[in-house]
Amino acid sequence: MASGKGLKTGCGLFAQQFKALMLKNLKVSMRNKRAFFLQVASSFGFIFLLFVVDQAAMASRRSDAYYRDVVAANPKLVAAIPACESSAFIRPPCYDFLWSDSSNPDFAAIVEKIMANNPGRPIPSHKVRGFGSSSEVDSWLLSNPMACSGALHLEQSSAGVISYGLQFNSTPSGVLLRGKHENAPFNFQLPLQAAVEREITRFLTGKDIEWNVWFSEYPHPDLGRFSSVGSFGPTFLFASTMFSVVILISKIVYEKELKLRQQAMSTMGLFDSVYWLTWLTWEVMLALSSSAFLIISGMIFRLNFFLNNSLLILFLIFFLFQFNMIGFAFLFSTFVTKLETSNSMGFCIFIFGSLTQLVTTMGFPYDPRYPSYIKTLWSFFPPNVFAIGLMYLGEGTATKRDRGLLWKDVSSCPPFHVDCNIVMAEVFVWLFGTFFIWFFLAIYFDNVLPDANGLRKSLYYFVRPSYWAGRSRCKRGTRASSSSKDGTVDPNVAVQLRNLTKVFPGVRSRGHWKKSPPFHALQGVSLDIEKEKVFCLLGHNGAGKTTIINILTGILPLTSGDALVYGMSVTNGMAQIRHSMGVCPQFNILWDALTAIEHLQIFASIKGMQPSRRKTECKRLLLSSDLLESSRGRVSAYSEGMKRRLSVAIALIGDPKIVFLDEPTTGMDPISRRKVWEIIEKLKTDRAIVLTTHSMEEADNLGDSIAIVANGTLRCVGSSIQLKQQFGEGYIVTCSVKSTDNKAAVKDFFKLYMDVVAKEETRSYMSFILPRRDENLLAVFFELLQKKQEELGILDIQLSLSTLEEVFLNILEGTGQSCNSELKD
Repeated sequence: MASGKGLKTGCGLFAQQFKALMLKNLKVSMRNKRAFFLQVASSFGFIFLLFVVDQAAMASRRSDAYYRDVVAANPKLVAAIPACESSAFIRPPCYDFLWSDSSNPDFAAIVEKIMANNPGRPIPSHKVRGFGSSSEVDSWLLSNPMACSGALHLEQSSAGVISYGLQFNSTPSGVLLRGKHENAPFNFQLPLQAAVEREITRFLTGKDIEWNVWFSEYPHPDLGRFSSVGSFGPTFLFASTMFSVVILISKIVYEKELKLRQQAMSTMGLFDSVYWLTWLTWEVMLALSSSAFLIISGMIFRLNFFLNNSLLILFLIFFLFQFNMIGFAFLFSTFVTKLETSNSMGFCIFIFGSLTQLVTTMGFPYDPRYPSYIKTLWSFFPPNVFAIGLMYLGEGTATKRDRGLLWKDVSSCPPFHVDCNIVMAEVFVWLFGTFFIWFFLAIYFDNVLPDANGLRKSLYYFVRPSYWAGRSRCKRGTRASSSSKDGTVDPNVAVQLRNLTKVFPGVRSRGHWKKSPPFHALQGVSLDIEKEKVFCLLGHNGAGKTTIINILTGILPLTSGDALVYGMSVTNGMAQIRHSMGVCPQFNILWDALTAIEHLQIFASIKGMQPSRRKTECKRLLLSSDLLESSRGRVSAYSEGMKRRLSVAIALIGDPKIVFLDEPTTGMDPISRRKVWEIIEKLKTDRAIVLTTHSMEEADNLGDSIAIVANGTLRCVGSSIQLKQQFGEGYIVTCSVKSTDNKAAVKDFFKLYMDVVAKEETRSYMSFILPRRDENLLAVFFELLQKKQEELGILDIQLSLSTLEEVFLNILEGTGQSCNSELKD
């Protein structure tokens, strides 16, 4: 069979299909602006959140000199002993301080002076409690936690010498509560120490000495190491990337669920390699844009993480992570068959990845004390190595003095991780290398897992020569001879089915161990379909009509027998057959976001049509399908009838030599249906048309040959007239009478001469069926009936054959004779 007229093949077809699908991805994305914006610009929102977190962290540490540079601090006067209620950690009722030894009157006098002379706030007696010894103080503190800020212990070591000790609650130190750090030594220890030394000195000297204590912090740089991006960046930026992952999975699953790839593009001859390559190229372009936008956003917000680290390192880690997640999305899309499941899967990936990132930032397993095989296994999950890379970059800019990571540092441990067991270069290698693992696994599972039609390849398909030779999609049945029944090939025959059999294996339903029995969809079907004719497959739902179409179009494999299209077997010649084949599937398989003209241009490019012919051909098809005026509107706004007309137009792209139309007028109004019938009638010149339908009227009007299929078997083949003559009940005579008084006489006449009774009867009409066995009596009977017409009160006589619907029902009910070959005149 020759290829379609002027169609590209080989590398030219590959390049044309690639360009068409890239334009499809661009147009679909641009018309779904919300998803496209989230995919490209979501990084800006997450960078803004990181900026807010960074500012909040800076505000909470502003009062803590540990996190800021101290050059020449101003001396500060030691404050008064604070009230215990001022501490965020002390729960009232509480004491400002405890003291011992309460049995010593000198000590009691010193404590009273401390309470009375507390600057600005004399301490009431009920806010201080004395104990006989320090051990009693310890016992009370243990039994009353967080009820006092500290204690004073006085001791008379010798005459004129009083020593003291301070005991304070260090729990609040370094703890962040309500946005503040509480420094116990500064807040409590220094005020109490200054008061004690003042009153002891005054007691021993007997003089009212002026006593003020000033302190100044020793100059030091910012000593705290904290990076908001290094700490929170892995989770935030992982969430940003997950937008792209979920959107990508949803796009692929959308085309899988609607069968856009398997039944629309593949039947037009789309290469699987083109399909995956265009998705990869498109997503890589988005990842490049998103990575650059992310870095620019970080620099806009003046985050040290983006300002001080090498731009090349930043770009590589963000891009390679998104690049890796593209392969990850490809892999997971092969396991998802429903669009609503993709969002749930994306959420699960994000939750699991966030947890593993948290563990990674805590040091597991990139610490030398963990075995190397654990690090290797852990690194296969992309968010983990992404987290360790961001942690290095964050710690490299944790303070103002840090210069960040430079390109020369990628092959060595960072200065603050001298004992690391993974360097930045290894992070890049992991992110880049594991992409290919996910990508090739995605292609493998795409082939071995059942597709939308339940079709899959062998687990070892890639080692078979037939795969690399580009032959059958999967294991097929035994190939029959390519000759006709008498051993010769009829040049007028377009399609030959030879003992065609299709058996679907049993399935194991959920909760059951046993499989259901195999289902025989086709059982030894044999027939010929001639050129330049419309061949109708007529049958009930589940009869096997669509199964025949799917086998002939390469969507389903046959179990045994063979099917020849222009002498080429579907078992090994599907690639050549598709060059001259057009298909209108049973259901509309269209992109809602695209227009009619865009659909035709895309499928024309996939088919291999030359660009010089494409515009003229698309306009011709739009005109013939009455879609020219609405060709610029999105398909989502089309009626069901318009969508079906577009599906028929797509099937006619490239002047195919054989066209398969699976219920092409479903959902159409009578006017649209008649238009499609006119198109089909004009199409059969120089081509064969195979049409399946439920409509008896459609089959009667269009079918040059009609095959009735029931329960997977071919019951009969013939023209409409032949079927009616062979399987109809006979001739239908309808008489219109003047009044109901004439009906009895008419019935008696038919009973007397033909021995039949009225089958249907209304007030003014009666119908009689004259059996075919009395065909030789009809001429005499009708001559007599016309002579008696006035006498019987008959106004009009109509003669017709049995309807095709009656024939169909007779054959299905078994009242008609079945045949295994075509009926002859």
